[in-house]
Amino acid sequence: MDEIKKTTNYEIETEVHQIRSAFNKSLNADIEQKTNVKTIPVLPKRITIGMPTRVKEITFECISNDETAQLVFGSVALYYTYVNAHQNEYGESKLKEISEQFPRLTEFLNQYELNKSKFKIIKDFETYLVDKGFSGKGATRVISFINYAKRIPSLNAKQTNILLAIESATKLNPIESEQKSLVDWFLSINWLGSKMAQDGKSDVFQRLSSARFLMQSFNQTVAELMLILQEVSRDLTDTLKRNDFNVAIVKSTITDKDKTFRKYKFQKEILYSVTRMTHSVEKQTLEVLVHDFCLEENKNYVVTTLGSNRNLILKKLIDKKTVFTFCKAIIFDDSFINQLDGFLKGEQTSYPVSKAEEICFYWLNCSQTVQASDARKLRYEDYIFYGSAKKITHLSCDYWKSRAHDFKTTDTLDTKLPAGKALLTFLQNRKSVDELMSITSTDANKAPFCSTGSIGKMLTLMSGGTCLQRVKKGLQQQQVSTLFLSLIQCLFNNYEMTLKRWMNIRIKQGHDDTSIYTYRKLVANWIHPTWFTGSMIKTAAVHAKSKYFRVGALVNNNSHMGSTEHDVYFSEQNLEHKNTAARLLRFVMEDIENVAFKPNIEEIQKKITERQIRTQLISETSGNVQPFDSIDKNKEPTDTDIEGDAIRVIDSVETVVNFLHYIKEAEKHYKVLATHNPIYLEKHVLVEAEWKEYVLNNLISKQIKTKGFVAYEQYKPMLPNLFLSQIRV
Repeated sequence: MDEIKKTTNYEIETEVHQIRSAFNKSLNADIEQKTNVKTIPVLPKRITIGMPTRVKEITFECISNDETAQLVFGSVALYYTYVNAHQNEYGESKLKEISEQFPRLTEFLNQYELNKSKFKIIKDFETYLVDKGFSGKGATRVISFINYAKRIPSLNAKQTNILLAIESATKLNPIESEQKSLVDWFLSINWLGSKMAQDGKSDVFQRLSSARFLMQSFNQTVAELMLILQEVSRDLTDTLKRNDFNVAIVKSTITDKDKTFRKYKFQKEILYSVTRMTHSVEKQTLEVLVHDFCLEENKNYVVTTLGSNRNLILKKLIDKKTVFTFCKAIIFDDSFINQLDGFLKGEQTSYPVSKAEEICFYWLNCSQTVQASDARKLRYEDYIFYGSAKKITHLSCDYWKSRAHDFKTTDTLDTKLPAGKALLTFLQNRKSVDELMSITSTDANKAPFCSTGSIGKMLTLMSGGTCLQRVKKGLQQQQVSTLFLSLIQCLFNNYEMTLKRWMNIRIKQGHDDTSIYTYRKLVANWIHPTWFTGSMIKTAAVHAKSKYFRVGALVNNNSHMGSTEHDVYFSEQNLEHKNTAARLLRFVMEDIENVAFKPNIEEIQKKITERQIRTQLISETSGNVQPFDSIDKNKEPTDTDIEGDAIRVIDSVETVVNFLHYIKEAEKHYKVLATHNPIYLEKHVLVEAEWKEYVLNNLISKQIKTKGFVAYEQYKPMLPNLFLSQIRV
């Protein structure tokens, strides 16, 4: 028996050696002589993986007799060998990513039995992983390996066709590879921080270390943008109605055969109607219309021509190529025009809603920690309105959370503030619609990164003009950082080229390698292929609202409710979870005993860091007061607080005296405060004292600090006692 096993192993090793030799010869062949590359008749059934991806060598062998299982294993093994031979293009991370899939993939293939169709083998692999308690993302990675492997010239036509059939027949669950947040999306772009530093905004980029800062800026920016879009929609609709604009009649006068050209002419007629008729639109509305209807290089021509009352030329020849003045409308698309037509005819009472508004609505709900998959299913009935019959003062969302199988209520928003006001206007305009949004998953979560797509068009509105000033003013009024706005502007101003454009250039140059890894290696200022998703926004919002463990925050309703925990997770089918929960309970009890009733150092340090980031030192003023009458109202105010959320500290003797007095009083009373008011001590006094000490040691000038210490000793007997009202005697 041992003799047969030795012979079998010897034959297998010989076969693998022959396959590797043939494959290595094909890799070393001249690229220009691809037609002479021979295909491998038999794919590898065994692969040995050692350094650098593993500490010791491990051999994986496919012993299944099923041809499809052998093909899947062989193609993944072939792709690993290909990547290993081109490490300069891929690197160790890619090798590790492939090698990590072999243990479970091999285990699955060796027990694989045909279910319904051999082409759904990867779908069966996903089910296998989930049943075993693993993440289904392994199946997603394997299908991506197959996608790359089928391009390797060593495979024959039959093998490639089967892999193509497997790929087309595989519909995997949309599981994200990891719970990535909006903060991570920006931080992963490695050149972003240095570019912002070059623009003098390093202090702005530092705020990205706090999810709370980013989400405050994100919510306020998106809300201000949504309000602008709603004002534009209302102004455009009212102006067209007053000018007796008729969509059907205007379209009937445009008889061109080319559908695209007909759209461009229709866009031109809208611009004529809102600028040359009895009533005209506001400057802001015209800016948004031109921004959506025209490419960047044509905007100035269109605005100048409309202003001088001349006719627009729709196309012209440049280098023997036809160049159009207009482009495809993204914000005011066909759906918006259909709503507009209904409003002008009196068939629709609410104002039209653009796709950009729907994306803003989707984002704002995700930022309220609504799960992304649920945010696109919201209805008007899911919202609770507070106030009177005459006026709604607050609103919240009480929606069905599919993952928890229960209802969840979001935070209550004030309708006087931008986010609440924008959401309320949107809901009132979409009240008669069954589902509040018509955007697809591609529009919301798979939108390609570019300035001409739905998200790109919407965000580039803030690149200049009236819209940018409006957003900045709104951020300043709410004392919120311009962090999100600055990040978006930096991206648009500095990225070199998108992945899609780079791939097209590589293919034209005759290169086969068009992987994203090579793209990031060769392009210095690369960018993600797609925009951030709703899940990233929701995850960042959860992080921004999450607090470190305290006694009063043991219950976490972000993922599920108590009934789900009891009925599903603690059922007899989840004994492992029950045992894990019991172990965790012991850890929690120990934490309550040894940690919970002590100051939360991590939370205190987080608050101190956030205050340090926002601190801005300004020199001592001369004391001259400018009369209110002499202020030039037309002149833009010069404000050193470009972010709008800075904590200003004056470099003066008075500041040093104030800070020293607070620190000394905190040292004097902290023991009594710990007994009578520990929460106030932890959340306010410790944070304030640590921050003041940081400012004194690192920001205040040496000369001022020396004078301040002298002044403190002089005035110390006259300074009042602090914290007496917080101490109960």
